[in-house]
Amino acid sequence: MTGSPITASSGNPVRTPGTERLAGAQFRLFADDGNLCVEGRIDSFAVTELPAYLDILPPKTGVLIDLSVAALASRAALNRLGRLADAGVTVTIRGDEAALDELVAAGLPASEHLVLQPAPAAAALAAEYS
Repeated sequence: MTGSPITASSGNPVRTPGTERLAGAQFRLFADDGNLCVEGRIDSFAVTELPAYLDILPPKTGVLIDLSVAALASRAALNRLGRLADAGVTVTIRGDEAALDELVAAGLPASEHLVLQPAPAAAALAAEYS
């Protein structure tokens, strides 16, 4: 089920190195390939909005955050993603190994439904050099 994106704003845009392209709309949601995909600046407000959209999507719809087009803005957002995963929603965060390691170091809570997934390009490159 793919449809029009939903864009929401929560406060002032954050301009940090590497996220300048995310400074307009705060975050964008869309359904794609069995997931609710989240792009943009993801703060705790954005994460609190996810359950309402998951309720209208098919059961077992997961959340996908691709760090090539998204930035997690705070430790509170990480904690709320952990609580969402603890509630049984599969939350997949995709990114390069350094970005995923940084999330773990920042306190991303461990959960059976929280999946840290190397980006496809990074995984293919790692396999090539193995």
